[in-house]
Amino acid sequence: MSINGDDSIELYENGQIIDTFGDVDTDGSGQDWDYVDGWAYRSSGTGPEGTTFTPTNWVYSGANALDDESTNAEATSPFPAGTYSETASIIKFNNTEIYVYPNPVKLDLNFAGLKGTVRAYVYDVTGRLFLQKEVNSSLDVSNLKAGIYIVKIENESGLNIFSILKELS
Repeated sequence: MSINGDDSIELYENGQIIDTFGDVDTDGSGQDWDYVDGWAYRSSGTGPEGTTFTPTNWVYSGANALDDESTNAEATSPFPAGTYSETASIIKFNNTEIYVYPNPVKLDLNFAGLKGTVRAYVYDVTGRLFLQKEVNSSLDVSNLKAGIYIVKIENESGLNIFSILKELS
């Protein structure tokens, strides 16, 4: 495999595409997302998006950002080592792995890999119901106070329960 900076990249897990950078049907030369002799990383709080590429969900240097540089520190646009720190939980739901992120969460709790719509319930640690909504990709938790919450997702085929940490928005 050879990646030269004008190629799209698909990230696979268990034979499934879980994330994509670039348009797989387009040579990236001259495209906004061209990163030849440069770098790219996903913006915190976004993705993974499967086969969808949303350019605004990525940060990239542009082409030739690292040309003629002896060290990363001397580069006009240095490679940002260690900037992505998003935490994703992998849970089993109806015999499928889904990704729940970010956790801790400020605004939207995202669900990647859900097949269809599920009912989501958010409880505080005493069992009091704070939020109930049908979701298929994200749940707005921005109005919740900071703290630990229990989330239950269910449909006619099954359910899963997990906890989240809500941070101040």
